[in-house]
Amino acid sequence: MSAASAMVINAIKKLVGIPDKIYLLASNIISRVKNLKKMF
Repeated sequence: MSAASAMVINAIKKLVGIPDKIYLLASNIISRVKNLKKMF
């Protein structure tokens, strides 16, 4: 994930009050997005 994407997700979590321990995106989704970025 890029730094900008991480910043947006962390800002949303902070505004809503979601703890840092809770992930909004599953690791398999992140790995699929990374694979797509490598392909294109």
